[in-house]
This record gives sequence, structure tokens and C-alpha cells, in this order.
Amino acid sequence: MPVRLRPHGASIQTLESRQLLSASVPTLTGAPYLGVDGAVGYPDTSDLTIIISRETKSGSVAGTYTEDTNGSVSSRSFTGTVNHKGKLVLHIKKVVLPHETIFAETATGTATLDGNSLTGKLTSGSFRGTFSASRISG
Repeated sequence: MPVRLRPHGASIQTLESRQLLSASVPTLTGAPYLGVDGAVGYPDTSDLTIIISRETKSGSVAGTYTEDTNGSVSSRSFTGTVNHKGKLVLHIKKVVLPHETIFAETATGTATLDGNSLTGKLTSGSFRGTFSASRISG
């Protein structure tokens, strides 16, 4: 038995007006963050300095990620995001030096809502690590 389709007219309904919720992201620019990072399963850690030099109202960030491992200093740029809940993602760039390559890493974690601390995990290929840093108190 054939199916008979009936044409239906379009129906338009008004929607109630809604207010957009405005949530601000933590302010991360300003004083640098000092802390440590390290690889999972290894006892050595590196001194860490994170400087967030640019942040937009929408949560885009950029800056430098500097590690000091027993006097060997590597400084790399990053871009990333932070949201209104403090979820943080940093894409740390690869650096090719004359005698070594420091591979790109992704840092995922949280920023406290007051913007004073950053903590999380680092990944690069099979590498896994952690980081923790807080603002310098002045």
C-alpha cells in the first residue's frame, strides 16, 4: 500500500528572550608564575617560569615557558586558552637547537579562578609529566 504524504505548512513560534550569561576568564597576565615540572617516573624536576604576556577577553593566551634543568635553560613560546572555569591548555612550541631538539608539548590543567596558580599535566608523544606554578608574591 503506497504511503501518501500530506503537505504541511511551516509553523513559526516566538522564542522567549534570554539573557546571555557573561562569565569572565581568570586574569593570567602580570606577574610570572614560578614552580616545577618533571617527567612521570623520574626523580629529577626542572625549575619552571611561565610568563603569560597576552590574554584576550575570550581566553586566548600566549607567552613563554622556561625550564631550568641543572643550569641548562630552555625557553619556548606557547599559545593556548583558558576558560571561565579555569580549564587551561597551552601548546608549547618545538625548538631546534644546534645540539638538541626540544619537542612540542601540550600542557593541560587548571588555573585557579583568582589567577594565582597553574597546575596540570604535560604530554609530548609518549612523554608524560606534570607542572605546578604560582605567582611571585610581591
